[in-house]
Amino acid sequence: MKKPDLSRLAPIGAQPEKQVLTILVALFVSIIWSLRIPVAVAREYYRYVELLNMGSTAVMEEYPALSSDGLYGFYISAGLMVLMAVWNYVFHLIGSRADYFMRRLSSKWELHRRCLTLPAIGFALSIILSALIGLAYKAIYTSLFDKLRLI
Repeated sequence: MKKPDLSRLAPIGAQPEKQVLTILVALFVSIIWSLRIPVAVAREYYRYVELLNMGSTAVMEEYPALSSDGLYGFYISAGLMVLMAVWNYVFHLIGSRADYFMRRLSSKWELHRRCLTLPAIGFALSIILSALIGLAYKAIYTSLFDKLRLI
């Protein structure tokens, strides 16, 4: 399978593979950090079951309290994508001095496309993944505790 040409999506002189790797690492770390939520839900589930087995009245923790900081990694990744876009512009203006070349091109949006495409994809992936993972963890919480309420 042929590797896609990412050179048109990154600033001239930059290495687009490094930017893609940065995006993937940021998302991977965010997913690992978000695993705090199912661990907290499982811990609360076992605590709740133990209290029910002992015959005491159990009050389960609400989902927002369990997932208070689990999705922060995705928001930090989205912020890093904004910084990556700023870095791309700075690289064009200071690093490679390709801004002169960009001004001579027929498309005046070429500079913006090269500087914003990969960070925008990373930003969108961060927000979409945070929403999907947040919904999945909420569904896990709801399914676990709805079964216990029926008992």
